[in-house]
Amino acid sequence: MVLDAVSLDAILQEARSCFLYEDAPDYLTMLEQGMQRIVTFAANPSATNPSDLKHEYTVLMRAAHSIKGGAGIAQLPSLNKLAHKLEDLLQALDAGRVEAQTETAYELLFLGIEQIKDLVAEATNNPNSQVVTDAEVANSLPLVLALEGFLQEIAPQVETEINDEAIAINPIILKTILEVDLEECLQRVEQLLQPPVQKQVLLQGLASFVEECTLLGQTLSLDWLLDAAEALKPKLGQNDLASIATETIAQMRQLRSQTLNPPSPTPVVETTPVEPQTPATPTLNLRIPVSRLDRMNNTLGELLIGHERLSLYHSQLHQANVTLNKEAQKLNPINEQVRIFYDQLATPLAAGSAIAELETTGSEFDSLQFDQYTGFHSTLQDLQEVMVRVQETKSDIELVTRDVQAALDQLRQQLDGLRGDLTQSRLVPFKFLAQRFTAPLQNLSQRYKKPVELVIVGKETLIDQVILEQLQTPLTHLLRNAFDHGIEMPPERAQAKKSKTATINLTASVQGNQVVIAIADDGRGIDLKKVQAKAVKMGLCDSNVTLSSAEILDFLFMPGFSTAETVTDLSGRGVGLDVVRLQIERLRGKVQVETMLQQGTKFKITIPLTLSILPLLLCRCQQRTLAIPSVNILEIIALSEYCDYASRPETIIWQNKPAPLFCLTQLLPYTRADSVPAASQFNQHLGIVLDVGGEPAIVAVNSLLGERELVLKPFDSTINVPAYIAGCTVLGTGEVVAVLSPNYLGELTNRKQLPTFSHSLPETKQETATILIVDDSVAVRRLLDRVLNQSGYQVVQCRDGKEALETLNRSGDSYNLVISDIEMPRMDGFTLLREIRSHNRWHNLPVAMLTSRENDQHRQKASQLGATDYFTKPFQPADLLKAIAALL
Repeated sequence: MVLDAVSLDAILQEARSCFLYEDAPDYLTMLEQGMQRIVTFAANPSATNPSDLKHEYTVLMRAAHSIKGGAGIAQLPSLNKLAHKLEDLLQALDAGRVEAQTETAYELLFLGIEQIKDLVAEATNNPNSQVVTDAEVANSLPLVLALEGFLQEIAPQVETEINDEAIAINPIILKTILEVDLEECLQRVEQLLQPPVQKQVLLQGLASFVEECTLLGQTLSLDWLLDAAEALKPKLGQNDLASIATETIAQMRQLRSQTLNPPSPTPVVETTPVEPQTPATPTLNLRIPVSRLDRMNNTLGELLIGHERLSLYHSQLHQANVTLNKEAQKLNPINEQVRIFYDQLATPLAAGSAIAELETTGSEFDSLQFDQYTGFHSTLQDLQEVMVRVQETKSDIELVTRDVQAALDQLRQQLDGLRGDLTQSRLVPFKFLAQRFTAPLQNLSQRYKKPVELVIVGKETLIDQVILEQLQTPLTHLLRNAFDHGIEMPPERAQAKKSKTATINLTASVQGNQVVIAIADDGRGIDLKKVQAKAVKMGLCDSNVTLSSAEILDFLFMPGFSTAETVTDLSGRGVGLDVVRLQIERLRGKVQVETMLQQGTKFKITIPLTLSILPLLLCRCQQRTLAIPSVNILEIIALSEYCDYASRPETIIWQNKPAPLFCLTQLLPYTRADSVPAASQFNQHLGIVLDVGGEPAIVAVNSLLGERELVLKPFDSTINVPAYIAGCTVLGTGEVVAVLSPNYLGELTNRKQLPTFSHSLPETKQETATILIVDDSVAVRRLLDRVLNQSGYQVVQCRDGKEALETLNRSGDSYNLVISDIEMPRMDGFTLLREIRSHNRWHNLPVAMLTSRENDQHRQKASQLGATDYFTKPFQPADLLKAIAALL
């Protein structure tokens, strides 16, 4: 392997990933928490111990220095420069050089920490960002210039460059590169030294070796590697090249060993007597990759499902034992009759034939002196012994059943303990993330003269730390957005008769198997008319279309959508809410918006937990088993007590108020018409009262199978699952059961009660047509999916032609239309069209091209390959829907 620029770029990306995902979050936490403690100390100087303040500055300087070094290795110069200036400012504070301007210094530090968070988030979301120059750094970060000016003002003579600590790369990365990559280079040179040595070939190999070592030394900041390469360069023209190469290889391996295994420092012997202490076991902390924890979670889930299967087997064994007991009890009177009959046969009167037989044989005893037995006696005796053994075996089975039950109980306790430990290892209180927003929001409030109070609800709610860390960027964006666009200026609030100090509520809770985090402000709210007008201007909808509030608010998450007239540095910084939704969807979550004009806006983020064990109510409805979380069930009722269900009432009166009534299988949108039985086959007599978004709704079912604690497993991101499906569970029989999420059934109940939005398409098309969308643009796919779904079509999405072809080949479903882009990775639209037209099954399938290419050359090419129609972007949804209706 030659370490060219591509190889070194791969090394850089690995080092950058390690810094951004492992090191930077810890250092940021140290900075934020340390600054909060320092501000607390400053507010109570009389109660502050100077040594404590000194310690906090030391911790902060170490964190800033580590970020500076890590950013340098990861080639993030903006972050490196900013962290460097923060370290200088912290040193000045620690040395007491900032006296009259302490508050200004603290504000600069808070702004710097906030800027560092933004830079880390930007680098995380753009892992392939290019290196910029120092001049570009200064221009892109005005805060760096402000810090430099402040430092020169307070101490112009201070040398800001820190040389007392060398920048260190992550030891795992360093070890891997030196033991793998450098070793390959050394071994390649050793192969050239094998006889017969070709001098010219060896010279070329050593020249490449020098370049590789130079690049590695510069990337890893290893002076000994750079010196070794520099020392070898002038020796390449000497005659004894082989011995020079051998000596250089040995020297490099020795230096590498010293780098990876530095000598231990000489221990210092304490001469001061030390008080004896009680020995204690030290607490060891390990860093475990999240992927490994996820695998452990998945394995635990499989073990719990296996326990459910064993419990089923035990239940079957117990039932068989009960049956055996009943049958064994029937043997008791039979056994008594056999014993009596046996004794009767042993008497002379009852055994005359037997006595006659004995007399003919010349027995010396009569029947009164000696009991006489025949073959029939042996048969009866064998029957009695069998019945006794059956009773003994029954007792043994009872003992085994009890032992199995005890073992299952113990196993479940151990699994629950393991689940608790594994869960606790990932969970941290929500306040660990929420408190990070307090100081930045206070700084924004002072800077922009907007009094705002951040109220945190659910501080002690335990949430997966991995989820929290990935939520920091979207929550920061939403908080800034609420502060900038939601909260009014004081005169505007006074005119609206609102309190002078605005409130932003940040709440966290766990509902069922989901984490729910909400950000709500009491500001001006979102003007739906203004949003719809902007959507019409962007061509996302027609001006004459009537949309619901939810549909209008959904435009906010479209790429490039913003109602702001100018891009500000405070909230969006040119980045829309589509990035927030994308980051939430990466966690398999959803984000919703609720707003009321002049009263405020609420963003609610819902993210499924990795593994949950919930009480689930299993119900049976039209030969289907479905599960509902018990926490969402208000009551179970007999429908006959409330209504005549045969008359199909739409509502019933429950607890003195009307509640909608649905058949569960009719409420769920099954895609196949034959999946739902005819109405005449319905025989529901039980109603489950569900909490659907805070309102009661009743679903009718045939029977209940009982409440059980089961593993709820979420679906992965490859499956487009609607929000009202929380996941699935696996029963002991192996049956996979869908778990409903009543919190999101509102979209189905509203759809059943209200007429759905459509474009006057034929009724049959709305029910049966399935359209395959093929486009590498997420935004285009999402827009088409929303428009077509609202018009009654079933939609399947694919990212490129190759994925679409695989979907067509492996799927047993039928498709009515393909809408494909032309320019896509892996397989373009023209190639896909050619493959479809040559396929025995799909050669007559209508295919429409949807592309930004408007020229005749592309149109003619599509027509030659058999395209049914040709659409161009941007498109008008109404016109596209009319064309699709005509094609179908």
